[in-house]
Formats: sequence, C-alpha cells, structure tokens
Amino acid sequence: MADPTLLTDLPDQRAVFRRAVPFLAGHRLALAVTLLLNLAGAAAAVGVTAAIGRVVDAAGGGDRPGLLCRVLLLLLLVAGSGVLTWLSRYWLIRTGEHVLAGLRERAAAAVGAAPLRFLEAHRSGELLRRLTGEIDGLASFAAATLPDLATAATVLLLTVVMLALYSWLLTALLLLAFIPPALLIVRAFHRRVGAVYAEVASAEAAVSSGFAESLPAQEQLRISGSVPRWLERFARDNDRLRRAQSAEVRTELRLNQLALA
Repeated sequence: MADPTLLTDLPDQRAVFRRAVPFLAGHRLALAVTLLLNLAGAAAAVGVTAAIGRVVDAAGGGDRPGLLCRVLLLLLLVAGSGVLTWLSRYWLIRTGEHVLAGLRERAAAAVGAAPLRFLEAHRSGELLRRLTGEIDGLASFAAATLPDLATAATVLLLTVVMLALYSWLLTALLLLAFIPPALLIVRAFHRRVGAVYAEVASAEAAVSSGFAESLPAQEQLRISGSVPRWLERFARDNDRLRRAQSAEVRTELRLNQLALA
C-alpha cells in the first residue's frame, strides 16, 4: 500500500533532503550531466573575470599582440559561459520536472490507496491543495530559483578559490569580514521561515478547501440564506492568507541583507 504520510502537514524539515533521495535514484545520469555543465559554466564565468584583468594588464603595459590574444580569449569565455549556463539551466529544469512527475504519481497513488477514515479526516480541498498547489510550488522552485541558486553557489565557490590563489591573505580577510554577518542573517531567516511557510501552506489549504467544498453546495447555500455567512468565512480565510503571505515576503526580504553585507 502506498504511504499516505506523504500528505502530512508538517514534515521534519531536517529530513527533507534525505527523503528526496529515492526520487533522484532514476536520474543519476541527468544529474551528473547537470553538475558537470554547471561547474563548466561557473568556471567560464569566473574565467571571464580573470580574463578582464589580463586584458587590463596588457592594455596598461602596451602589449598589443598580447592584448589581441587576451581579448579573443575573453570573447570566447563570454560566449562559452553563456552557452554552458543555458545548457546547465536546461538540464536542471528538465531533470527537476521529471522528478516532480514521479512525485505527483506517487502522491496520487498514496491518496488513492489511503484508508477511508484517512480521507474522511481530511478536507477534500486540503488534499487537492497538497496534490496540486504545493507540487506546483516545487515546480516553480525547480524552474526558477534552483538554477539561479546552483549557479550563484558554484560561481561563489570558484571565485573564492581564484581569489585564494591570487592572495590567500586578502581572501581570508574578505571571508572574515563577510561570513559572520552572513551567518547571522541566514540564521535569523532560518528561525522564522519554518513557521512562516507552514502558516502559508495552512492558509492556502483553508482557502482552497472552503472554495472547493462550497461549489457542490451552492444551491443549498442560496436556499438557506447562508451565502453571507459563507462569504464572511471566506473573507476571514482570505485575510489570513494575505497576512501569511505578507509575513512570507517580509521574511524573504531579510535575505536581501546579504547583498548589503
């Protein structure tokens, strides 16, 4: 029987990555290709920065033959970086969509095989929200945020390596100046984000449930004169969702302090 615990409200966030590993088992080749392309694109992007420095050195030193060669190298790195970045994003999104397709099938199988008492204990709109809305949220993350995050992390790592090869002392000073405030910012974000995201998911489920369950009963609501009460209830759920999403935006904006640091 499929495991209905896939639809639990608050999974242990520390175990999310561990529980995601089985979904990646059939995509190892695609993940390896994605990783290699991401590393190559990041290396080319970092190489652009180094090549610009070489071009400036050649121009300042009056080395015209060397300047031409370094400009050509710079152009090749810029073009290669763009192509490799596009390919890495394409493979990352492609692999993510395949993984999410398997997740949708497993979630649907879990609901279909769940005991009747489990289905009766959960509102139909809430189950619909779990099967569609939250997985769609993962799809948006895989298509937009994850490629940017992977690229930025790899470029950052390779940039630190390049700086360390240039001057380990200046690199150490830079890291000492940046890492402590960055850790404080991320830790403050992490303390709030779990409760905030859980509240958003709960509020979205309440709105979805209220709307989905009212459609079959719309005639009874009109006949009994209960439409105003239903609208008041829906407005309360909608206000709760608005407040939860506002808190989500404020929490995510805290990460912008990293750019300031």
